[in-house]
Amino acid sequence: MAGTCASPSTTTTCNTCTNTATPAKACNPQSINPALNITVSFTSSAAVTNARVELQTEPTSTGGNNVLYSTTMSLSANGAASISGTWSSLCGFDSNFDSTCLPKAGVTATPTPFATNRGLIVWVDENGNGTQEAGETARVPIVYEYVDASNAALNAQTFSLTSCSGKGACGFTVLPGDSKFYVDQLVVSGGGSAPTKDSNAPDWLGVAFFGAGGASITSATVPSSGSPTIKKYDTSYGITDSSIEGFDNYTRYCLIMGNIDKAYNIYYFNTTGTDDTKTCGSPSEVVGVLEDKHCFISTAAFGSQMAPEVETFRQFRNNYLLTNSWGKKFVKLYYKYSPPAAEVITQSETLRSMTRGFLYPLLAFAYIALHYGILAAVLSLLVVLILLNAVVKTVFKNKKVLLTIVLLFSFNLRAEDYSAPRRIQHPGAADGLVRIDKEGNYIYDVKQTPKNQSSHIYFGQANNPEVSLTIDGVDSNGQPNGTKNTYNFDDFYKSSSKFIIGYDYEWYPWVEKARLGLQGGVGFMYADGHGRLLAGTPQDPNPESVEKFSFVTMPINLGAIYRFQYKDTQWVVPYVAGGGTYVLLAEKREDKSSPNFTGGFGFYGAGGLLLNLTKFDAETAFDLNNEYGIGNLWLSVELKATEVEADAFKFSTQYINAGFAFDF
Repeated sequence: MAGTCASPSTTTTCNTCTNTATPAKACNPQSINPALNITVSFTSSAAVTNARVELQTEPTSTGGNNVLYSTTMSLSANGAASISGTWSSLCGFDSNFDSTCLPKAGVTATPTPFATNRGLIVWVDENGNGTQEAGETARVPIVYEYVDASNAALNAQTFSLTSCSGKGACGFTVLPGDSKFYVDQLVVSGGGSAPTKDSNAPDWLGVAFFGAGGASITSATVPSSGSPTIKKYDTSYGITDSSIEGFDNYTRYCLIMGNIDKAYNIYYFNTTGTDDTKTCGSPSEVVGVLEDKHCFISTAAFGSQMAPEVETFRQFRNNYLLTNSWGKKFVKLYYKYSPPAAEVITQSETLRSMTRGFLYPLLAFAYIALHYGILAAVLSLLVVLILLNAVVKTVFKNKKVLLTIVLLFSFNLRAEDYSAPRRIQHPGAADGLVRIDKEGNYIYDVKQTPKNQSSHIYFGQANNPEVSLTIDGVDSNGQPNGTKNTYNFDDFYKSSSKFIIGYDYEWYPWVEKARLGLQGGVGFMYADGHGRLLAGTPQDPNPESVEKFSFVTMPINLGAIYRFQYKDTQWVVPYVAGGGTYVLLAEKREDKSSPNFTGGFGFYGAGGLLLNLTKFDAETAFDLNNEYGIGNLWLSVELKATEVEADAFKFSTQYINAGFAFDF
């Protein structure tokens, strides 16, 4: 118990942290009150009829137990039951407390515990003799702790980032994130062992943080919701999850930390001598290197983010959609599903034209709303719908007009001839059946045909994509400050390995002299790093964020390949390949479900050598072919070059890779 329950209940605990005010005062988000019931559930091993059942608490001195509640019950064997008392009765039987669960005059222990080790006793008088005997009772240990919310010594202790001379934890720093803060440093007493505590108090559970609005700790006001973020200690008395969420970006907060024990009492707040530069800050939106590479439907249709049509839609979004909850939901869905559709639209002028035709009515609505008000836009929409309805009715009532429209749009109708009868192969043809002689004998061709497919797995080290992000700087309030800062890939992913793994599938329809075929493949390159905050300081306008990002570069190739292979069992085979490529870039923030992505078309070329490993062991080669259908097993060395010049990025790399390939 810490603080006072505003609305005491007989069935639920209460949150007294709503009354912490300024400065913070001891509180408990699950505090008991004198009227709250204590209910003990139990099971009777034996059947009893009209037996006396009591809930008792142990005495503070010699003598019989104190009765909290007494009743008569009939219980079946292994039957479940429960019995209740109140905290008021329990506290009243202790020498340290009165019936309001507050310390009696003269009791000075802080925090104040029960005078002695207590227990709740359930007694079932099985034989009805009125005497507690072995097997008729069960004990539940119970601990009570009271923390005086008006005691200044229990509410505050000196803040320190060097050593902890107080109880529990006494210092911390925070770093801003996107709508959150991260605890960057936590100073705990005890030096790696259990944090020190008052001798009468339960062990510490962890630390509790309040996000208080204000310019400094002294002016900060703890939220009236009184919902602290509780971080429990791990086995080494640190906290594994350091994020504290639920804040508005570009709003200044000061975090107040208290120590919480296993009774959920929160006290010893770090409010004396706190360094506001370490414990206060403003959350900021966090961006990755692909943050501005979205190509939305409107941008794809009108060709540029700077197009006046796109700017009109952007203003309508800011003025009307982002000002209400339904509009925000629509914008969120549009941002999620628009980029994939935009990628398809940008590849076809026909699709772009069709999309513009669909967007022009919406553009007109947005234009009217921005220049003449939303009411004028809605009225204009109603007039258009009424006129359209009248036109539709006229067309469908006038058969001549309808017939003319049908004829105008049916120029592509054609009659089709019935197809000729098909020739069907004998089912045995797949097994090599070539003919059936006059005697009915099945003649098969058992000649082994050359393998015309191949799989190739390779490993190498490629260059990173040349992609950059220009951030329009904002101040701590989220307002543009006129600065523009450009960051490239390496600023976000400083330690990326550039390791690439790839797979190619090859199909050779021409295998008579040398081998000419088609090649399709995909590569995969991974990097991880951190994003950038939009708001920073003049010295570091866009500092690195705590939020982690993952980045994938995926080249997708389709082209031709030519092997200088004139024999099935040739020792060394040179080859060349080349064609088109589409390089996909994808970036995902660890705490978001959907990634950002972009891509661009380009070209690739490759040349290399294949060393035939099956030439070293003819028996193994026979087994591979006979049991698995594998022809040659190759060791590959290859030089590959990829060039992409897209609006959003450039990818230019030449690298040597090595791997394995097999024909089948």
